[in-house]
Amino acid sequence: MTDKYFGLFDGAIDERAYVINAIADEQITIGSPVTVVAPAVGELLPRVEPTDSITAYIHGVCVGGDSNGTYGGSSEIAGEAGDAVKVCINGRCKVRVDGSGTPVAIGSQLGPQATDGVAVVAVTTNSAFARALQTSTASTDFIACSVDQEGVVA
Repeated sequence: MTDKYFGLFDGAIDERAYVINAIADEQITIGSPVTVVAPAVGELLPRVEPTDSITAYIHGVCVGGDSNGTYGGSSEIAGEAGDAVKVCINGRCKVRVDGSGTPVAIGSQLGPQATDGVAVVAVTTNSAFARALQTSTASTDFIACSVDQEGVVA
């Protein structure tokens, strides 16, 4: 695991990113792509969780939370089930990626992987949620990306 954008420990890369508060439905590692799921009883808004469905709609990327996880640090957990987390839904942030199969190039569309909370280069039928701003050839790098809901890759 390598943090390719070192010096940023949590949060989005700049103040222009759109970050919302959400509630975690399960343990979430910082930098994980997350999807929305049903709210708990008595809650009004949906919760978020990492997904292992390669066709899932990705709501955004977890960039922090109650447990104050850090990118590439010894404690990467942003939040447990029921904790508040911060989700970047538009703008620049860091994402956990797996570039060991198909290398991630600058400009690659990123989509969900069959492993919870990790992004890969999107293929046909994937829902692309971001563009890579850095490269990766390892299995768990943190790289800068630009989150922008692009839709299904044709």
